Amino acid sequence: MSPAVLTLGKIAGGAAYNVIPGEVVIEGTTRALDDGVRKYLAKRIGEISKSVAEAYRGSCELEMDWGAPPVVNDPAMTELAQNAAGKALGREHVMTSLAPLMGGEDFAYYLTERPGAFMFLSSANPEKHTDGPHHNSKFNIDEDVLYMGSAAFVSIVEEYFHS
Repeated sequence: MSPAVLTLGKIAGGAAYNVIPGEVVIEGTTRALDDGVRKYLAKRIGEISKSVAEAYRGSCELEMDWGAPPVVNDPAMTELAQNAAGKALGREHVMTSLAPLMGGEDFAYYLTERPGAFMFLSSANPEKHTDGPHHNSKFNIDEDVLYMGSAAFVSIVEEYFHS
């Protein structure tokens, strides 16, 4: 079974609590690690929406804006990036075994055209209050670690052009 996420982030309809609206708009996102699962989600969302609407003698219209595809790192480029970052920063500063993440990322479009690897630069430090998650009002970065990202990227580029 491949993981998937369905988030209904917005439900809007009507202007008063005691009036049944003529139309309701539901918006959300789907995330999956596999395009086949994404397509299956769209199919099931359409089927379920239609059957619920018909059960209440209504109708529905489904529009899917797919957004970015899943991020799939190229194994060879991932190994190159891990090794190069390890040389630049020390192996103890490079995490190589992360569980798949369900976030959406535009970098995926690059990976459909060229082999590459997506990576994170962590600046989480509770003492400096830089441990808030992305897309959160508490998100902040520890600028003292930015040089590490630059050093890793330079090392990756050098390794790539020397391989």
